[in-house]
Amino acid sequence: MPRIPLPSPMPAEVERLNESHRRNFGTTFLPVEILAHVPSYVRPYVGMWPLTGGAGHLPEQLRLLVLLLVARRNDCAWCIDYVGAEAARDAAPARVAALLDYPSSPLFDAAERAALTFADEATAGHGHVSDETFDELRRHYDSPAVVELAVSVAAENFHNVLNRSLGIEAQGFSHIRTGTDYAGAA
Repeated sequence: MPRIPLPSPMPAEVERLNESHRRNFGTTFLPVEILAHVPSYVRPYVGMWPLTGGAGHLPEQLRLLVLLLVARRNDCAWCIDYVGAEAARDAAPARVAALLDYPSSPLFDAAERAALTFADEATAGHGHVSDETFDELRRHYDSPAVVELAVSVAAENFHNVLNRSLGIEAQGFSHIRTGTDYAGAA
């Protein structure tokens, strides 16, 4: 349950988003509804979504696995739930299940390990990434892909901090295991 109640009445702009989310996902998005307490934040927040949505320089499966790894490292139940549902559709279930073991799992190749290691270090180190990790990343990816990866990791960390600090929990998009519960479990 969020630490802050939903605003009432809901601003019209958020109601329009809610209608779209209900049509496409079967439910509203709690983070958007909570942000409706400060309506001027809703549009910039929604405007950030392309930052995690990718620009086409990284393989889609990898982008989703990176976002899911960051969400799992930060134990953000809402993001694990939402991104986990997307990743489960686009990535092999075995890869999703083995994600936290990516350094040693044969399900990930060297390029994917480089991207996942970058995401792990940037998340744990609050943006700091070792030269060795960055050099390995550059062996596999060009500049646009590296920028896309860095922006995706930073944006996902933003979403994780916002959701965790406000107590925004899973809404039932997936059944990916979080630190304390199953995302989406009733």
